[in-house]
Amino acid sequence: MKLQSDIGEVNSISEVVLLKIRNAILRGEIKPGEKIIVSRLAEQLGVSRTRVRESLQKLDLEGLVEAYPRRHYVVRGITWEDIEEIVKIRANLEGLVVEKVCEKKSSQVIDKIRKVMQYTEKDLHNNNNDNNGYTQNIVHINERFHYELIEAAESKRLSLMLNNLYDYINFFRDITVRQPQRPKETIHEHVIIFKHIINNDKDAAVQAMNTHIRNTLSYLREGWRVIQNNQGENKELEALEEEE
Repeated sequence: MKLQSDIGEVNSISEVVLLKIRNAILRGEIKPGEKIIVSRLAEQLGVSRTRVRESLQKLDLEGLVEAYPRRHYVVRGITWEDIEEIVKIRANLEGLVVEKVCEKKSSQVIDKIRKVMQYTEKDLHNNNNDNNGYTQNIVHINERFHYELIEAAESKRLSLMLNNLYDYINFFRDITVRQPQRPKETIHEHVIIFKHIINNDKDAAVQAMNTHIRNTLSYLREGWRVIQNNQGENKELEALEEEE
């Protein structure tokens, strides 16, 4: 188990520790079934045991680890059922976001999102012959689109709940962008959502957002299958190496 000990620019050390451990579990750096010793992980990250323990307690609530006596935890990891549940929760939350945006009828909000959409269309046109159908610019614009909507909703609770899902959303995005057609489909789905917002059609906007988020499930399912197959092959290689 290897984790980087450098601390990025996040609000607090506790947040950094939580993010590092969560991401390491999601990305398979700390594998399901692996035992986590608080003192050892704290030394590896260069932080106090209290910080690590607090983070593991939160991850226990999230279901990524399980607590055991004698101050150690075992990694549960993430399952397909977890992924499906998180995507559905996000769909409902972002549906509420566009509902609030439509209710506000703010021309300033429309202008902000329109600028994002203009950059989106330009980037899509410029990369139309990209075989991978994906660029870092498109990913950034995708994040900006959702960010502007969440900001426009002016709901601290919705913002907090979606922020808590951010690491999972990033992890899922890393899986879906391996499917070449998904980024372009995402952009077209954004256009549909935006048109409904402009027309102040709240029900249609909510439905479009719900569909947009849930559409990721089919791509996630395929990507998740590949990841599981690769992990299975890696386990077989590790077993062979141990026998040698």
